[in-house]
Amino acid sequence: MDFALAFPENCSISDKKSSYFLVYGRDLSENHLQLKVEPRSLYTKIVGLLDTFERFKVKEVKGHKNGVEYKLLPPTSREMANLDSLSLVLSMDGEMLKLAFDFAVRKLETSGVTNKINKASIKVKRELSPRQYSLGKDMINQDELLKTFKEVLSEVKMNNVF
Repeated sequence: MDFALAFPENCSISDKKSSYFLVYGRDLSENHLQLKVEPRSLYTKIVGLLDTFERFKVKEVKGHKNGVEYKLLPPTSREMANLDSLSLVLSMDGEMLKLAFDFAVRKLETSGVTNKINKASIKVKRELSPRQYSLGKDMINQDELLKTFKEVLSEVKMNNVF
C-alpha cells in the first residue's frame, strides 16, 4: 500500500517542543503515531561546512517559525574570542535559500576611567540563489557558501568589534 505525505516548504522539524502526528482510527482520538521530521539535507550539509571549515559546533537544533534554527558554539580562536554563540536560521523562499545569522558578542566599552564588557547582538541576513548554494541534485556549492561565511564572519571578528 503506497503512502506519501507532503510537508510545507518551511515546516517545523520534530524537536522537544513540537512534532507532527499521524492520527488514525474511528474517532481519531485514540491512535496516533509521531512523525520524526528531520531538517533538509541541504541544511545539514551547510551546517557541516561551518563545522569543518570554521569550527562552529552544533549545540542544539530546533524548529523555527520560518525554518530550522541551529544554535552553534564558536571556535576558541583569538579572533573569535568576542563571540558567545551563533543562532543560524535556515529557510527556503521558493528556490532562494535564506540564512539569518544572529551573533551574541561581547563588546568592550570604555568610558572615562572604567572599562566594561557589554553583550550585544549582531544580525546578518543573506539570500542565496540556487547557483550560489547548489551545483546540482544533492551537491552543495562549497566554494560560494564558504565565501558567504567568510564575508559574514568578517563583520563580527575581534578586530571589527573593539
